[in-house]
Amino acid sequence: MAIASNFSIEGRAGSVIKDIQRSWMWEVSFPGLASVVSLPASLDLGSGGLDEELTVRAKSITIPARGIEMIPSNFGAFVQQFPGKHSIDQTVSINFEESENGNLHLIMTEWINTVFNIKSGHSKKAGGKRGILGTSYVLPNMVLTLKNYAGESRDKQIIYKNVVPQSIGQVEMSYDSNSSQIFAVTFQYDLWFLGKITDVSFEA
Repeated sequence: MAIASNFSIEGRAGSVIKDIQRSWMWEVSFPGLASVVSLPASLDLGSGGLDEELTVRAKSITIPARGIEMIPSNFGAFVQQFPGKHSIDQTVSINFEESENGNLHLIMTEWINTVFNIKSGHSKKAGGKRGILGTSYVLPNMVLTLKNYAGESRDKQIIYKNVVPQSIGQVEMSYDSNSSQIFAVTFQYDLWFLGKITDVSFEA
């Protein structure tokens, strides 16, 4: 039962569940991506580097679903349900806003080329130990950091483990539009968890 004294103008005073989480208070980062993607030496990323370039231009992302698959057991006219395998979404899409220098699309294209280059074929980086997949084009961690209304990071983050780009979406261009250029990148990953990078490690 709700008690009036537990409520204040900004959330619930003194309770475990406090203010709402704003859906725009977040940022996604790609730590270590520069060691995974082979980028042209002439690429100017500015003082912030590769990770900041991607973080600033990432405009939308989803927190994946997870659950337990159930196993039905039939007896007569009745069905019992028993917990089975762990069920988890293994793809996530991020919408990026392109910059005038074209760096964002170039970075993602080069990452996919690292996996499979249409000119030279499959990656020659396979075999290096990194992550569950054992390939050096895999990004060990992609990190979604949620923040409070003051812009302070929450203690826990959402960690996507062993990330590989699966596809780059089409880019809409039109003379009658009045908007920035947006493109979606779908990533494949092995699993995700709520915590910190140091909590769980699958590094070889």
